[in-house]
Amino acid sequence: MVFSGGGVKGAAHIGVLKALEEHDIKPTCVAGTSAGAMAAAFYACGYKSDEVLGLMTSRNFLKFSSLSWAKAGMLEPKLFLKVFADFFRDRTFESLDIELHVATTNIVEGSLRVFTKGPILKPLLASCAFPFIFSPVPIEESLYSDGGIINNFPTESVVKRCKNTLGVYVSPLRKITKEQLRNSIDVADRAYRISNRYESMSKRQQCTWVIEPPELEHYGTFTLSKIKEIFEIGYTYGNQMVERIHSDLE
Repeated sequence: MVFSGGGVKGAAHIGVLKALEEHDIKPTCVAGTSAGAMAAAFYACGYKSDEVLGLMTSRNFLKFSSLSWAKAGMLEPKLFLKVFADFFRDRTFESLDIELHVATTNIVEGSLRVFTKGPILKPLLASCAFPFIFSPVPIEESLYSDGGIINNFPTESVVKRCKNTLGVYVSPLRKITKEQLRNSIDVADRAYRISNRYESMSKRQQCTWVIEPPELEHYGTFTLSKIKEIFEIGYTYGNQMVERIHSDLE
């Protein structure tokens, strides 16, 4: 399975996983960027979808008011680190029964790095470090940020290892009018999203199956109040895909 980035819309990934759990469909290799990396990591570490949803809807998850200001980003995710540490402390990629790939961006070199070895915690935090919001995460001798800067749909490493791949893409391009492009920031943001999606969509053909709920265009990257709604959208689409997956695998 490959999970795209998408901020809070990553809750749809958890909904898809719940549908797969209920129908005994078990991926052997998972890869993700940003929120997709989080979903992949929780799954690879054996956590159930309901547990992950409980974390995402808890009061402490992404509690911005508790985070400290930083120079390299608006927020320093120290308390976010503590939340993740409770689940991934002392976990390594090599210790997992399911192969895990976490996409990050080396913000110093401007290059993609997909982590598959060593401790999980810091690469996962780096992959989720949305630019301008969270500071880059120091790993070894460099700094790493959101993998979505370069690769928001990291299919490459998975399709080489698996006969069949399910891709879940949760960042559909929102429809807008020209009046909504009010200033240079709006235009720059739109350009980033178009570029990001264009690169991701060219990879759809690499996947055996793709889930891309169009309803997610109505949700923002940090719409925390809608997590349960987004989860249910993923669950619905996951159930719709189950019969096809079973049929194709027979």
